[in-house]
Amino acid sequence: MEDDPAEDPYSVPKSNGLEAAPEAETVRRQHFGHEGSIKSVGWVFLLGGVALTTLGWVGVRAADQLAEQRGGVKGSIVRSMMGVLGEVDFSTLSALFMLVLASGVLGFLAGAGLLAMKPWGRALATLLSAIGMVAFPIGTLAGAYSLWVLHGEKGQRIFAADYRQIVGATPKVRRASWPGVVVLCLVALVVARIVFLVLRA
Repeated sequence: MEDDPAEDPYSVPKSNGLEAAPEAETVRRQHFGHEGSIKSVGWVFLLGGVALTTLGWVGVRAADQLAEQRGGVKGSIVRSMMGVLGEVDFSTLSALFMLVLASGVLGFLAGAGLLAMKPWGRALATLLSAIGMVAFPIGTLAGAYSLWVLHGEKGQRIFAADYRQIVGATPKVRRASWPGVVVLCLVALVVARIVFLVLRA
């Protein structure tokens, strides 16, 4: 009787979850440190997006108030803006703050996408990082670092099509998340303080 082709000892063995787990765990452990770097960049985008969205929203409101009440606006921040801006076109100012708000929303989406390791989050973060590099020197350095994290050798491997399967096969491989939590808390406190000062003025 002929041997079953499926049992051919020289054929490439079919992989299953149990057989692939050791190799998948090795690959995951080689890259999960870089996963943490990607997620750190994601947190920066997400929290920066929250801050810019807040700033843009507050700026649009302040610009509208300035346009309507040039002569007698209450609030130290608004009066200070009037003193600095003088006779500026407040419709233009409002449009600029709308641009800030829109960039904040895009940053938030990019951060959320990176935290979920989504390719579209990587693409959006790449675009924002490239644009941010014009803000020399901080934006240049931050943008260059983000691009390296996202498009370096390990970054390309992590966003490869099969890496999600590797992540699914290695649920026990975890990275300590306390640094991201600390950064989240600090930025949240700063944003909350800014909002409080603006609303109090």
